[in-house]
Amino acid sequence: MNKKAVIYHRSTIEKPKKKFLKGLLIYSAIFLAVVLIGLFLFWQYMRSYELSRPENFMKEFIATVNDETVRTMMLENEGIEVSEFEDETMVIEKLYLANLKNEEYRYRKMPGEYTDTSPVYIIYTDSKDLCKVILISKGNNTAKYGFNLWQAGSFSVLDSVLMPEENTLNIIIPKYAEVYVNDIKVSDSYVTDNAVAYTGYEDVTQPFDERPTGKKYEIPGIYLEAEVLVKDHKGLALTLNKSGNEYTYPLVIEETLSYSISAPKEAKVYINGILLTSEYIKSSEAYYAGYESLTGYTQMPSLNRYAVDNLFSEPNVECYGEDGVALEKIVEADSTEISYRYGESSLLKATHEQYVLDFAKVYINFTTNATGDIWGYFPVLNAYLIQSSVLQTRLKSAIPSLYWVMGSTIEYNYLRITEFRPISETCFTCQMSFSATQRTYYETKTLEDSFELVFMLYNNKWRVADMLSQ
Repeated sequence: MNKKAVIYHRSTIEKPKKKFLKGLLIYSAIFLAVVLIGLFLFWQYMRSYELSRPENFMKEFIATVNDETVRTMMLENEGIEVSEFEDETMVIEKLYLANLKNEEYRYRKMPGEYTDTSPVYIIYTDSKDLCKVILISKGNNTAKYGFNLWQAGSFSVLDSVLMPEENTLNIIIPKYAEVYVNDIKVSDSYVTDNAVAYTGYEDVTQPFDERPTGKKYEIPGIYLEAEVLVKDHKGLALTLNKSGNEYTYPLVIEETLSYSISAPKEAKVYINGILLTSEYIKSSEAYYAGYESLTGYTQMPSLNRYAVDNLFSEPNVECYGEDGVALEKIVEADSTEISYRYGESSLLKATHEQYVLDFAKVYINFTTNATGDIWGYFPVLNAYLIQSSVLQTRLKSAIPSLYWVMGSTIEYNYLRITEFRPISETCFTCQMSFSATQRTYYETKTLEDSFELVFMLYNNKWRVADMLSQ
């Protein structure tokens, strides 16, 4: 079998190969373009995603926060109501502004409130959490590819900073003590309990005594550490027992109280509503202060003086006359010395006012020698006096010293007779006061004086027993 040689032309073989390579290049280029476009789109997508992350916004936002920004918000929104015992400026300085220490501000997600759709962040420093930022979307697709950009919806100081803990002081002190908070006296408007019983004094020795009690004060609106001081009725500081905001000042009775009570014999004296009986009378021959000297030459009515000892607390003392009308208390320097007297009597005034006024004019004319005849004027004055009394002797001995004003003239500015009070059926008192201008050959001067006049029924006539200087 004869074999024939087959001859292939080179150009015929290379044509399909070139077409393949060309196609491969085109497809490769297209694929590469698709990959590049895909990568670009993916990069754009990731870029939008990064822009849409809340942390991305917070990095820019935190750079705008500083002490001055927070200070302004604190002062504009502070929510405290300071009590009368604290200074508002000091409270704001210590509770608010003391937190601003020029430290770096940072942020973190707020536990319990942060969500992907509503991001909430805490702004803090090394010292304290200070602010809160709530982010809101700028709008749909603002970051493209379905992502949103964020902005600050609200930026505020934390409530825990703006509304610090408010404390209420609870202070228990003895009944007659006084309490001071930051050097300011606390008024009774803060008292919530007037009868806090102290233990250890359950038994008392008098039927009219009271178990010692204290007062409880409740003082709200305290933000800083308070300085509490309690003083007893003598002004001495008391020992403090403190637990948190609870202050208790224990009752320390180093000595019990004793009282001396003087009253007319016919009057009735009550302590805490209980009548004092004769067993409490220490003396039935007591007298009002200044009246003791009158007993030598007159029937000066005496008083009952009651003695009440070993009381735990200050009593409520009352005194009533036979007619049931309360007697007036005479204020003494020593609060444990109590005296009672009858009140003013309009009947006594109507009966004796002119008589007393005549005596007053005679006395003033005598002491100023307005007549020029001092010995001739003394008998007129003497007719009002109790013979051989201390007052009569004193006035008579004063005659030689009055010669220098002989021939003077008197012009009254006022002459008043007031406060007629009964002491007994044979004794009453009243007040005399005057102001007059006295003119002599040598000078012109103003005379002023006041006395308590004591009148006694002497030989069936009212006479002046004494003149007590006021």
